[in-house]
Amino acid sequence: MFRWTSILKMVFLLLLMSSCKNTRSAAEQAYIEQQYQKVKTLVNSKEYRFVATAAFPLQTNAVMEATQNLFRGTDNTGTRIVLTKNDAFIEVQNDSVSGFLSYYGELRTANYSDDRDAAIIFNGAPQSYEVVENDKKNSLEIKLKVKSSTEQFNLKMDVYHNSRVYLLVYGANRTAIRYEGFLKATMQ
Repeated sequence: MFRWTSILKMVFLLLLMSSCKNTRSAAEQAYIEQQYQKVKTLVNSKEYRFVATAAFPLQTNAVMEATQNLFRGTDNTGTRIVLTKNDAFIEVQNDSVSGFLSYYGELRTANYSDDRDAAIIFNGAPQSYEVVENDKKNSLEIKLKVKSSTEQFNLKMDVYHNSRVYLLVYGANRTAIRYEGFLKATMQ
């Protein structure tokens, strides 16, 4: 008898917990939708700037350990580098995209070595530009292909209703790197 009542109590408790959801109020949902519409309008205007606040290198363990030692005594770690003191950005102006992103990572191609191109720097018309809207999740995905003087990059920006952006950069000669930041209108 003791077993069945304990099992029934557990089943009841599990059902009760699964029916509880973290729901937003109508006012919260309306605010999120309003912010999302503003972000959509900004992105569709093609007059915006992504400002990077942190970089997250995707490094091997050996390089990460060396980087940890270099950053000792700072606010940075081998897996997170604060970018508030440098001007890391991507700017979209109509049919032109420019960017300067500090790069912290590894070269994948042994014969690739260009001292002039240590950062990710590009300027000009993108090879491709696509915006995918996800109205259900109140987010946008921006996919870009750009070329620097020596390398091609694929960029994927996840943009959220609160203007937060998570950017992944894949280079032809470097390991991937992730950036975090925000979106704002460009100054004209």
